[in-house]
Amino acid sequence: MKMPISHLKGRELIYIYSLANHFSHQRRFMEMDYKTQLVIVAVIMLLVGIAAGYAVKPSAPQSAPNTTTTAQGQQSKLPNVIVIGGLFPLSGDLQTFGQQNSLALQLAASDINSFFNSSGLPYQVKVVIEDTQTNPDVALQKLQSLYSQGVKFVAGPMASSEVKNIMGFANSNHILIFSPSSTSPALAIPNDFIFRLVVDDRLQGTALAQLAKYYGLKHVVVVWRGDDWGDNLANSTLSNLAALGIDAIRGPRYSVQVSDYTSEVNQLASTVSSLVNKYGASSVGVILVSFEEGVQFMDQASQYQTLSNVRWIGTDGIAKSGKLIGDPVASAFAVKTNFTATISGTLPNPKYDNLTKRFVAQLGTEPISYAYNTYDIAWLLTLSILTAGEYNPDKVAKILPTVASDFYGVTGWAQLNENGDRAFANYFIYGVANVQNQYQWTYVGMYDTATNAFTFK
Repeated sequence: MKMPISHLKGRELIYIYSLANHFSHQRRFMEMDYKTQLVIVAVIMLLVGIAAGYAVKPSAPQSAPNTTTTAQGQQSKLPNVIVIGGLFPLSGDLQTFGQQNSLALQLAASDINSFFNSSGLPYQVKVVIEDTQTNPDVALQKLQSLYSQGVKFVAGPMASSEVKNIMGFANSNHILIFSPSSTSPALAIPNDFIFRLVVDDRLQGTALAQLAKYYGLKHVVVVWRGDDWGDNLANSTLSNLAALGIDAIRGPRYSVQVSDYTSEVNQLASTVSSLVNKYGASSVGVILVSFEEGVQFMDQASQYQTLSNVRWIGTDGIAKSGKLIGDPVASAFAVKTNFTATISGTLPNPKYDNLTKRFVAQLGTEPISYAYNTYDIAWLLTLSILTAGEYNPDKVAKILPTVASDFYGVTGWAQLNENGDRAFANYFIYGVANVQNQYQWTYVGMYDTATNAFTFK
């Protein structure tokens, strides 16, 4: 006897979805392309009625509904137009990265809509993108603006300081936030509406310290931007350096409100000069925890011979920055100091390579890994909203970890941990090189967090 859809309960609906996930036990589901993954969910949802909203027969609409009717004649609570907001720093200290992530969200929406059209599915994804200016207060204002427009799912923001400032409003109003790049350990909180498709900085602190050790550095000065992200990553890095027996020195903490670092650079030069006089330049290094304002910091540091004679290491806030390689002074300084920077990422795969070609065609350069995260975020949100059957953050927040656990996108396996953050990652190492009188970012190697081992090119 066929069970009426109206009799299905939440657990039973999730069980129906798990039939699709059965493929993962054969490692087939994670290897399928996006279209096949979405077909499995969408077809089950449309033909079997997999959505909590289908369980209750709605009252007659007062006007033309913007919803979908299933084959059984039951109305879904899922709107035909699925709106995903984007909070990205199109200006400010993360401008280059924000523009890349904005494009990633638009490319994902285009791909999802192409699939809907070709498959005859009655849905469309619409993106609404706002500029946070890399400013926590502006990020909150822009989230409030999106909320006033009825947007309940948001890709971004990028900076941890922005995420921290909006999380209260997001949690209070049940807005699901999915950041591609916020890495502060302080934001690793379970059972909230904040998700992050990136590992937190406790692992990056380990990677930076291990890289300093690999380079043979015995005395390392850490200088950092004074915000939540910078404070947490600097502290993690200092702790990991000390644990490895490296002399970890707290350098200047600079204000995010200034653009002239004369005082901080003077202080750093004095500290480094003293260390070099005692131990020699080859054993001394600097770790710069910055966003793209680090380019100006390096410009000013280049005026000091002492700072030009020691190795510098950067973080994900500046790795693959177009602003850096576009600045001849900072680029020359990076080459002279053997500057390398770490950023979490995934090993290339066919999906990754295809998206990279599309980015290069439009931007003229490869994006940072966080742009690929944003692309996957759009698909994860769409899959989860389809599975929930409603544009409902409460239901999607419960379903999202299950969907992510069986999703293999351009960034690989999207498994989340108990805090709603990505569970696993590797760190890629990039340096700056002068290739035929043109400065470029070059791949140097990778740090595997699982094995604590480096693989260099």
